[in-house]
Amino acid sequence: MNKMHTIDSGEQRSMSGKVKASSLLVSALLFSGAQLSYAQDSAEEEVFELSPFEVTAENDRGYVAENTLSGTRLNTAVKDLATTMSILTEQVWQDTASTDINDMLIFTPGAEKSESQFGRGNSRQQWWGDNTMFRGVQVENIVRNQFRSNIPSDTYNASRFEISRGPNAVLFGVTREPAGLVNRTTQDATFTRSNELQVRIDDNGSYRTSLSLNQVLIEDKLAARVSLLDSNSNHWIQPGFQDQERAYFALNYTPNEKLSVKFRGEHLSWDRAAVNPSVPADRVTAWINAGKPGVDAAASDEDVEFPEGTANWTGNDIQTAFVNDGSGRMVQLRNFARGTGTRLLSGGIASLPVDFLPLDLNVGGEGGAQHFSGYNYQAIAQYRVNEKINLELAYNDEFVLYGFRPLGGSNLFVDANTTLDDGVTANPHFGDYFTLSTGGFAMDQDRFLRGIRASGSFTHDFADGDQYQWLGKHDFVLMFEQNTDEFYWDVLRLLPEGVMSNGEEGPLLGRVLTYVDPDTKSFSGPTWGYDMAEVMNSVPGNTYDWRNRLNGAGINNNRTEIDSSLLVWQSRFWNGRIVPTLGWRQDEITQWGTGPRNSPTVRLDSREVGLAADPETEGLKPSTSNQGIVFHAIENQGVFDHISLFYNQADSFSVANFGQRPDLTSMPAKTGETEDYGVRFGLFEGRVSGVFTMFDMAVANATVPTSWRPIWSDLGDLFDTIGKSEWHEVPQVNDTQDIKSEGWEFQLTANVNENWNIMFGLDHYKTFDSNVAPRTLELIDEYSSQWQGSSEEVPDRQSEANPSDPMTAGELFDVMQRKVDLQLAQVGGYKNNERQYKATFLTNYKILDGTFKGVAFGGNAIWQDKAATGFPFIDDPELGTIVDAKNPFYSSDVYNIGIHASYNRKIFGDKVDWKVQVNVNNLGDKDPFVTRHSVVADDPRTPIIDTYSRGALQTFVLTNTFKF
Repeated sequence: MNKMHTIDSGEQRSMSGKVKASSLLVSALLFSGAQLSYAQDSAEEEVFELSPFEVTAENDRGYVAENTLSGTRLNTAVKDLATTMSILTEQVWQDTASTDINDMLIFTPGAEKSESQFGRGNSRQQWWGDNTMFRGVQVENIVRNQFRSNIPSDTYNASRFEISRGPNAVLFGVTREPAGLVNRTTQDATFTRSNELQVRIDDNGSYRTSLSLNQVLIEDKLAARVSLLDSNSNHWIQPGFQDQERAYFALNYTPNEKLSVKFRGEHLSWDRAAVNPSVPADRVTAWINAGKPGVDAAASDEDVEFPEGTANWTGNDIQTAFVNDGSGRMVQLRNFARGTGTRLLSGGIASLPVDFLPLDLNVGGEGGAQHFSGYNYQAIAQYRVNEKINLELAYNDEFVLYGFRPLGGSNLFVDANTTLDDGVTANPHFGDYFTLSTGGFAMDQDRFLRGIRASGSFTHDFADGDQYQWLGKHDFVLMFEQNTDEFYWDVLRLLPEGVMSNGEEGPLLGRVLTYVDPDTKSFSGPTWGYDMAEVMNSVPGNTYDWRNRLNGAGINNNRTEIDSSLLVWQSRFWNGRIVPTLGWRQDEITQWGTGPRNSPTVRLDSREVGLAADPETEGLKPSTSNQGIVFHAIENQGVFDHISLFYNQADSFSVANFGQRPDLTSMPAKTGETEDYGVRFGLFEGRVSGVFTMFDMAVANATVPTSWRPIWSDLGDLFDTIGKSEWHEVPQVNDTQDIKSEGWEFQLTANVNENWNIMFGLDHYKTFDSNVAPRTLELIDEYSSQWQGSSEEVPDRQSEANPSDPMTAGELFDVMQRKVDLQLAQVGGYKNNERQYKATFLTNYKILDGTFKGVAFGGNAIWQDKAATGFPFIDDPELGTIVDAKNPFYSSDVYNIGIHASYNRKIFGDKVDWKVQVNVNNLGDKDPFVTRHSVVADDPRTPIIDTYSRGALQTFVLTNTFKF
């Protein structure tokens, strides 16, 4: 093999950001040391009562948080809410060494990170947001201080994370998904001086430094906080990485006991190389098993024979690829011989054996390239009119520039050519493994979020008077809100100059062939996606760049304006024993979609295409509501603080503004309904709390899973064969389904004593879907007669029966139909990779006295039960080969264990509180596990692995924290 290029995960990263971050760190340290002449010590501290519109983390103890805004938008005790939620405190992310909600979500019942539910490829890793599933339904609800946000969460500036499950009309007016949300509360400046420096490293070569400085500028009047983050995180699968530089600022001005003004702002820059969490598809072992045959042919030869275990790349004369080995040459792909793969009835290629490659090697290198930058500003003014009336005005402004250049990595190939494409020169790479990256899809997106919210609260307690005391206490909230969600989405292709029709683009796409050496974990050239145009243009005469398509094909623009009104009432009757809550809201929606495009010979960007009013949302004014009640059946009796019964019914409405159906029609709005009921308890004077919830949740017009994407890809290729290429240009194809989820959840949090914290969760759910992908199925039915048996050749597709021949539309239709049948076999029954039971445990124990004072230790454990991962096929005398939906294949249970230990003491004359902590994540490694099974035509009852998750390797994390 020629000289290989070993990728350093930091090699492609800009140093200018690090200089900027270092300068900020120095400035902040100077700021922390500044002694302002007008800041005075006082023996008597003036105490201001908190606004009912805010909750602080100051009263959180261990894993227990007692109050939240997420139930009524007022500071309310969790025990008085009938909604189902979990609150993750700072202690949780300290003990688990977590840095964002994706790391911690697994510890909450009914929730998990969504990546485990998807198949091969880095697409789910690529989407940088907080990817969550609630009760088996994927959601994209990212909320920051009660405002929608596109900026990913991080613990460096977090106060707490509040996870609400099920629809909630009080909260969901501007969010997309009715299944739940995560509200992350960021830190405010406080009137107590506090500073923290944290440095973290791990055995993957990662490092992370965060600094938080909170200073009192005017005693009890003005405080400021600066938080900085410089993080270079290497994935255990190399060379994946995630680098981010973030700066956060908060200001708190309280001129008197009535008025409080707060400002929060954050800037960030982020680079990432997303990895493929699954073992690549196998296009190698068939060639090895056939004796490693070689093909000696020139690109111009006709009727080339390809022996068993090999196939040609394409029959198209025009297709070429840049050979990324430093040779500076382009290779003609006609008659280019590669290894074949095992074609599955599900439509995919069988996975490589799990031990064929090192688990920690990403064969696509840094091809999952991503960059974004942006800001978020929030301003809040709170005014206490009197003891009964409070007002709040809040403003949110956010912008994110989001781009990615995903390139290859889902398949591992072998070069079976004994000569170069001239048919004479010996091929120095014969027998080498490679990936082929195609610049067919990249994205740049500008996303804007703006919102303003005016709220007022009124409280009255009849117990304060002599009459009507039985009427109890009543709280009312009235809110008016305006929100705008706007994005401009450019779909780009790596193309040379001079391409004058979209139909010409496919053969001329930039392609980069990179050789991979698994033994040394190295690559024959650079793999960072943003460098591919420069790499291609190292060949004289090449003029490649990431370009918009002609006539703005693929562009997706949207602007959604929502004017909302909300009324919430909560009362406490019978000395607070009965607590009803009612919420009602109305959202008036105005929406614009992608503007008209009438320039077939001009490359248009998203701003040039602009926006056009969407008549489907004209006059749309949905109303939603919540009705809940809590009955504190037992209060303050013996060890019981309370035993409470609760019931909640809620619905929600969410206008769809992301993606289009296969024929370019808009996605319909999503609605949700839920009933939650159960029991909540508190024991031992607040030291133990728990909740058991049973739920019945229904979501209409939810998005179908990403396992439909291969079907839409096939459908787009078929549309090309009948002259409907415009339906092959949708950047984010989607369709809908209705989902019902039933189950139960139990969570217990305990501060057993001053030094022992426990959190335990157990949940079960099962989803039932119906009305799946209705528009997709209608289109297939409408045009099937034009595709069945058609001999029309499909560009860039090879026959499954003979990979050296082009695929026909008839053959592709049959392949697509099998994939459709596999999806429909799961309707109303077993769901692929749905693990219906989960148990989690987290604990920490601190030694407070004696020889080992300051030592703490603990751990966590996660168990998820087996999952259905595929189906056999059977021969039906009337229907032919069909899916046997009653006898699924199963994967094994999944286990994951982590441990941690820490030591805490005062240093530097008791001026600095130092804590050092070691975490061992995935103790003993998290074993690889199957996420998808399939079968082959010759043996349709025996499972073959379609997709194999790599699991996770054991990782050591060392954290030093200094508080001063």
